[in-house]
Amino acid sequence: MTALADLACLTTAPETGAPILTVRRHGYKLLGGAALYDLVDRGKLGRTGEGRASRVVVLDPSPVPEPSLEYGLARVRGHGEQWPRNAVLRLGGGVKLREGIYGGLAAEGVLGRRERAGLFSPDRYRVLDVPRRDNIIGHLHAALLEGYEPHPATRRLAALLTVGDPHAGPLLDIVLDWPGSGQRLSGSARSTARKHATASGMEMAKHDWIALTTLRAILLPQQIAQASAVFGIADTAIPK
Repeated sequence: MTALADLACLTTAPETGAPILTVRRHGYKLLGGAALYDLVDRGKLGRTGEGRASRVVVLDPSPVPEPSLEYGLARVRGHGEQWPRNAVLRLGGGVKLREGIYGGLAAEGVLGRRERAGLFSPDRYRVLDVPRRDNIIGHLHAALLEGYEPHPATRRLAALLTVGDPHAGPLLDIVLDWPGSGQRLSGSARSTARKHATASGMEMAKHDWIALTTLRAILLPQQIAQASAVFGIADTAIPK
């Protein structure tokens, strides 16, 4: 499974198919960040420079077999050297993310299409492997709340959920509400758990250039200085 597929499954409600990530709430930027992880892993994209001087470069423009990743790669392969933020925005697909990324994941057998509620209702998708989704959330719970050292794939998802919460929705609630924990958190206990999960995720994200690039794509320019202070890093460390 790709980081993109894992993130899409995590943020799709198994019962209703309702997506947590939407264009209106920065969802496509998080999906773009996940796609950037995958394409860097494949050797399709790379990075030159560090921090604010970083650029994303196309290393191999040849197609990839997954339609969900090829949709994004097709949007960046002709741009040569580009700001990391722009690469994330292009990979996320903007307003066409539903047909591009989610439609691609349906073609790959990761998601299934649900019947539309009405003629003008948006497409909805269902998670085909719910036990695997629950397992991923369990790994995230262990990493963010129990202090376990995460697998690299888990670390990436934890970083993305942290930089996206709450801008793209209450993403850490996916972890806090994991049934496998045997707890139903509320009130001060939930607030404490959320703070702990956020602090753990920020520690992972601050050392991850793709997570920081995704944060840059989400925030307004005037919010960067405050965000860098919260993360405990120089604002020059966040790629442009």
